[in-house]
Amino acid sequence: DGCTTGVAVRYQECAREFGNPCQELNPEGLLTKGQGQKKDQACCMRKEQHDACMSCALKDDSHGTGGTVNGKVNKCYYREADCLAGEKKKEADKEWGKAGGAGSKAAGYGF
Repeated sequence: DGCTTGVAVRYQECAREFGNPCQELNPEGLLTKGQGQKKDQACCMRKEQHDACMSCALKDDSHGTGGTVNGKVNKCYYREADCLAGEKKKEADKEWGKAGGAGSKAAGYGF
């Protein structure tokens, strides 16, 4: 499925229901630090996928040496709104730069 919004939503649903679904339970159903049965195996796998997606999305791959899947990394995984806002800011800055060249000083902007 890759690192998509769907993966994030399924992880959140599991976290809401189980907290940490990978937590081990003893035969009485109580939390244990030792070997036991996971709260929910399927949700544990979703949590592990989410953790892997977060790790990959936060990795600095500026030199192109990171271990990506098919060379694609969703750098905006779990922070799509921030990325979208960043893109809009870049576009606004670009437009401001076009309008704000030498003409902006003549218009009274800047020094």
